Amino acid sequence: MNRAERSGELLALLFLDFDRFKSINDTLGHGAGDEILLAVSQRLETCVRKADSIARLGDDEFTVIVENVGSSFDAELVCRKIIRALEPPFVVREQEIYLTASIGASFFPADVTDPRVLVQNADVAMNRAKQSGRNKYHLFTADLSSGAVERLSIESALRHAIERDELFLCYQPKISLQTAEVLAVDALLRMMPRLRELLSRSGRLYD
Repeated sequence: MNRAERSGELLALLFLDFDRFKSINDTLGHGAGDEILLAVSQRLETCVRKADSIARLGDDEFTVIVENVGSSFDAELVCRKIIRALEPPFVVREQEIYLTASIGASFFPADVTDPRVLVQNADVAMNRAKQSGRNKYHLFTADLSSGAVERLSIESALRHAIERDELFLCYQPKISLQTAEVLAVDALLRMMPRLRELLSRSGRLYD
């Protein structure tokens, strides 16, 4: 980051997570998984320059630091090279293993100046790539951060809702407009935090 400040160039941080890697460990064992990760690191080295850095954070998560990036387009080129480099199968113990990766990218100083937040932002972008269908890359944007905070808030609220018994089941009939006959019933699980407060404020329930 200090070098990027001096040069005035962007620094790109790529966060990689390999799709469905757990199934490889579960099927072939952790030894085979480690062999694949070693082969993965060798392929990653072919996608970057000697001045760039590759690190394994843990399990099947890697980061790639790409220095002296002229624009986000340069980082996208690296992401595409990585995705293409992973296309040929890995052969481990006479088994062909196909592996794909979801990649998120964040930039210094364009996105953030705190290194921890830089990693966090790249992780958020990687999760968006996974949600988009895997084997993709995604660049961090500010709206991703707000969306991630909102998801964490919802997850926390759901956990507390279970503890506080704030979940309840409703049955909603599906009625024919032609015959007024009940055709089916939808079962809906709803959450009502602070029940009395919301009822006094609005007089009705929300999903």
